[in-house]
Amino acid sequence: MSRVIPTKARELLRELRGDVARHRKLTNPAVWPLIVRRLGRANEQLPAPARAIGRRLYSLAAFGLDMTLGTVLHRETEIGDDLVLIHAGSIKIHTESVLGDRVVLNHEVTLGSHHHQVTGAPRIGNDVFIGAGAKILGPVTIGDGAVIAANSLVVTDIPPGVTAMGVPARAVPKQTREPAANKAPAVSHLRAVPAGRPGRRR
Repeated sequence: MSRVIPTKARELLRELRGDVARHRKLTNPAVWPLIVRRLGRANEQLPAPARAIGRRLYSLAAFGLDMTLGTVLHRETEIGDDLVLIHAGSIKIHTESVLGDRVVLNHEVTLGSHHHQVTGAPRIGNDVFIGAGAKILGPVTIGDGAVIAANSLVVTDIPPGVTAMGVPARAVPKQTREPAANKAPAVSHLRAVPAGRPGRRR
Protein backbone atom coordinates (compact mmCIF):
# COMPACT_ATOMS: atom_id res chain seq x y z
CA MET A 1 0.00 0.00 0.00
CA SER A 2 2.85 2.35 0.84
CA ARG A 3 4.22 1.91 -2.68
CA VAL A 4 0.82 2.37 -4.38
CA ILE A 5 0.14 5.79 -2.88
CA PRO A 6 3.46 7.37 -3.94
CA THR A 7 2.98 5.90 -7.42
CA LYS A 8 -0.49 7.42 -7.72
CA ALA A 9 0.81 10.69 -6.31
CA ARG A 10 3.55 10.85 -8.94
CA GLU A 11 1.01 10.06 -11.67
CA LEU A 12 -1.32 12.79 -10.37
CA LEU A 13 1.52 15.29 -10.30
CA ARG A 14 2.47 14.39 -13.87
CA GLU A 15 -1.12 14.90 -15.03
CA LEU A 16 -1.41 18.23 -13.23
CA ARG A 17 1.83 19.44 -14.81
CA GLY A 18 0.48 18.44 -18.21
CA ASP A 19 -2.73 20.39 -17.61
CA VAL A 20 -0.80 23.51 -16.67
CA ALA A 21 1.59 23.14 -19.60
CA ARG A 22 -1.28 22.93 -22.12
CA HIS A 23 -2.79 26.10 -20.67
CA ARG A 24 0.58 27.90 -20.51
CA LYS A 25 0.46 28.91 -16.83
CA LEU A 26 -1.19 28.15 -13.51
CA THR A 27 -2.79 31.60 -13.36
CA ASN A 28 -4.84 30.84 -16.46
CA PRO A 29 -8.40 30.30 -15.13
CA ALA A 30 -9.04 27.74 -17.86
CA VAL A 31 -6.84 25.20 -16.08
CA TRP A 32 -8.51 25.54 -12.67
CA PRO A 33 -11.53 23.29 -13.41
CA LEU A 34 -9.17 20.55 -14.62
CA ILE A 35 -7.09 20.78 -11.45
CA VAL A 36 -10.13 20.67 -9.18
CA ARG A 37 -11.55 17.69 -11.06
CA ARG A 38 -8.29 15.74 -10.83
CA LEU A 39 -7.91 16.44 -7.13
CA GLY A 40 -11.53 15.47 -6.58
CA ARG A 41 -10.99 12.12 -8.30
CA ALA A 42 -7.72 11.50 -6.48
CA ASN A 43 -9.45 12.20 -3.19
CA GLU A 44 -11.61 9.10 -3.62
CA GLN A 45 -8.46 6.98 -3.24
CA LEU A 46 -7.72 8.31 0.25
CA PRO A 47 -8.65 6.58 3.52
CA ALA A 48 -12.15 7.24 4.88
CA PRO A 49 -11.45 10.10 7.33
CA ALA A 50 -9.33 12.06 4.87
CA ARG A 51 -11.74 11.28 2.03
CA ALA A 52 -14.65 12.85 3.92
CA ILE A 53 -12.71 16.06 4.48
CA GLY A 54 -11.52 16.07 0.87
CA ARG A 55 -15.07 15.75 -0.43
CA ARG A 56 -16.09 18.88 1.43
CA LEU A 57 -13.10 20.79 0.10
CA TYR A 58 -13.87 19.56 -3.42
CA SER A 59 -17.50 20.68 -3.12
CA LEU A 60 -16.40 24.13 -1.99
CA ALA A 61 -13.88 24.43 -4.84
CA ALA A 62 -16.40 23.24 -7.44
CA PHE A 63 -18.98 25.69 -6.12
CA GLY A 64 -16.42 28.50 -6.27
CA LEU A 65 -15.63 27.69 -9.92
CA ASP A 66 -19.31 27.71 -10.78
CA MET A 67 -19.79 31.09 -9.09
CA THR A 68 -16.69 32.78 -10.50
CA LEU A 69 -16.21 31.18 -13.92
CA GLY A 70 -19.63 29.68 -14.50
CA THR A 71 -17.88 26.43 -15.36
CA VAL A 72 -19.10 23.01 -14.20
CA LEU A 73 -16.81 20.02 -14.70
CA HIS A 74 -17.78 17.10 -12.46
CA ARG A 75 -15.16 14.71 -11.14
CA GLU A 76 -17.39 11.80 -12.17
CA THR A 77 -17.25 12.75 -15.85
CA GLU A 78 -15.08 10.45 -17.95
CA ILE A 79 -12.48 12.52 -19.80
CA GLY A 80 -9.57 11.36 -21.96
CA ASP A 81 -6.08 12.78 -22.12
CA ASP A 82 -5.07 16.35 -22.95
CA LEU A 83 -8.38 18.19 -22.60
CA VAL A 84 -8.03 21.90 -23.41
CA LEU A 85 -10.39 24.65 -22.25
CA ILE A 86 -10.13 27.96 -24.10
CA HIS A 87 -11.50 30.96 -22.20
CA ALA A 88 -13.15 28.65 -19.69
CA GLY A 89 -16.13 30.86 -18.83
CA SER A 90 -19.59 29.26 -18.67
CA ILE A 91 -18.64 25.74 -19.78
CA LYS A 92 -21.24 23.22 -18.59
CA ILE A 93 -20.52 19.50 -18.89
CA HIS A 94 -23.11 16.92 -17.89
CA THR A 95 -21.94 14.35 -15.36
CA GLU A 96 -22.66 11.47 -17.76
CA SER A 97 -20.83 13.01 -20.71
CA VAL A 98 -17.83 11.14 -22.08
CA LEU A 99 -14.95 13.00 -23.71
CA GLY A 100 -12.14 11.43 -25.72
CA ASP A 101 -8.52 12.48 -26.05
CA ARG A 102 -7.34 15.93 -27.13
CA VAL A 103 -10.78 17.55 -27.06
CA VAL A 104 -10.87 21.36 -27.25
CA LEU A 105 -13.76 23.27 -25.67
CA ASN A 106 -14.30 27.00 -26.06
CA HIS A 107 -16.21 29.24 -23.68
CA GLU A 108 -19.99 28.94 -23.22
CA VAL A 109 -20.06 25.35 -24.47
CA THR A 110 -22.75 23.09 -23.04
CA LEU A 111 -22.72 19.29 -23.12
CA GLY A 112 -26.03 18.34 -21.57
CA SER A 113 -29.21 16.33 -21.67
CA HIS A 114 -31.94 17.09 -24.21
CA HIS A 115 -34.96 17.25 -21.93
CA HIS A 116 -36.48 15.23 -19.13
CA GLN A 117 -37.99 12.66 -21.50
CA VAL A 118 -34.66 11.85 -23.19
CA THR A 119 -31.96 10.45 -20.94
CA GLY A 120 -28.26 10.34 -21.65
CA ALA A 121 -25.50 12.81 -22.42
CA PRO A 122 -23.13 13.44 -25.33
CA ARG A 123 -20.17 11.22 -26.20
CA ILE A 124 -17.33 13.22 -27.73
CA GLY A 125 -14.67 11.41 -29.75
CA ASN A 126 -10.94 12.09 -30.00
CA ASP A 127 -9.50 15.29 -31.50
CA VAL A 128 -12.84 17.10 -31.53
CA PHE A 129 -12.98 20.91 -31.61
CA ILE A 130 -16.10 22.59 -30.20
CA GLY A 131 -16.51 26.30 -30.90
CA ALA A 132 -17.70 29.01 -28.55
CA GLY A 133 -21.35 28.92 -27.57
CA ALA A 134 -22.04 25.50 -29.09
CA LYS A 135 -24.65 23.32 -27.40
CA ILE A 136 -24.56 19.53 -27.74
CA LEU A 137 -27.61 17.98 -26.17
CA GLY A 138 -28.81 14.45 -25.56
CA PRO A 139 -27.25 11.01 -26.11
CA VAL A 140 -25.52 11.99 -29.35
CA THR A 141 -22.09 10.92 -30.57
CA ILE A 142 -19.55 13.30 -32.07
CA GLY A 143 -17.09 11.36 -34.22
CA ASP A 144 -13.32 11.60 -34.05
CA GLY A 145 -11.84 14.73 -35.60
CA ALA A 146 -15.17 16.52 -35.98
CA VAL A 147 -15.47 20.30 -35.73
CA ILE A 148 -18.55 21.91 -34.19
CA ALA A 149 -18.84 25.52 -35.28
CA ALA A 150 -19.52 28.32 -32.82
CA ASN A 151 -23.12 28.80 -31.62
CA SER A 152 -24.29 25.55 -33.21
CA LEU A 153 -26.98 23.35 -31.68
CA VAL A 154 -26.24 19.64 -32.04
CA VAL A 155 -29.05 17.17 -31.35
CA THR A 156 -28.04 14.37 -33.75
CA ASP A 157 -24.91 12.29 -34.28
CA ILE A 158 -22.04 13.92 -36.17
CA PRO A 159 -19.81 11.61 -38.26
CA PRO A 160 -16.02 11.58 -37.85
CA GLY A 161 -14.03 14.29 -39.59
CA VAL A 162 -17.07 16.42 -40.39
CA THR A 163 -17.56 20.14 -39.78
CA ALA A 164 -21.07 20.81 -38.46
CA MET A 165 -22.74 24.16 -38.01
CA GLY A 166 -26.15 25.78 -37.66
CA VAL A 167 -29.30 25.44 -35.58
CA PRO A 168 -29.84 22.57 -35.71
CA ALA A 169 -26.30 21.68 -36.78
CA ARG A 170 -25.78 20.00 -40.13
CA ALA A 171 -22.67 18.75 -41.86
CA VAL A 172 -20.99 21.30 -44.11
CA PRO A 173 -20.20 19.81 -47.55
CA LYS A 174 -16.52 19.63 -48.29
CA GLN A 175 -15.37 21.80 -51.18
CA THR A 176 -13.65 19.79 -53.88
CA ARG A 177 -11.23 21.37 -56.30
CA GLU A 178 -11.85 20.92 -60.00
CA PRO A 179 -9.10 18.87 -61.67
CA ALA A 180 -6.62 21.01 -63.58
CA ALA A 181 -7.26 19.07 -66.81
CA ASN A 182 -10.90 20.15 -66.79
CA LYS A 183 -10.19 23.82 -66.30
CA ALA A 184 -10.20 26.18 -69.26
CA PRO A 185 -6.83 27.84 -69.81
CA ALA A 186 -6.61 31.32 -68.40
CA VAL A 187 -6.60 34.05 -71.07
CA SER A 188 -4.51 37.10 -70.29
CA HIS A 189 -5.92 40.48 -71.23
CA LEU A 190 -2.39 41.75 -71.85
CA ARG A 191 -0.77 41.33 -75.28
CA ALA A 192 2.60 39.66 -75.16
CA VAL A 193 5.53 41.97 -75.92
CA PRO A 194 8.46 40.44 -77.87
CA ALA A 195 11.68 40.25 -75.90
CA GLY A 196 13.99 43.20 -76.36
CA ARG A 197 11.21 45.49 -77.69
CA PRO A 198 9.63 47.70 -75.10
CA GLY A 199 5.90 48.14 -75.32
CA ARG A 200 4.58 51.30 -76.96
CA ARG A 201 3.26 53.83 -74.50
CA ARG A 202 0.01 55.53 -75.22
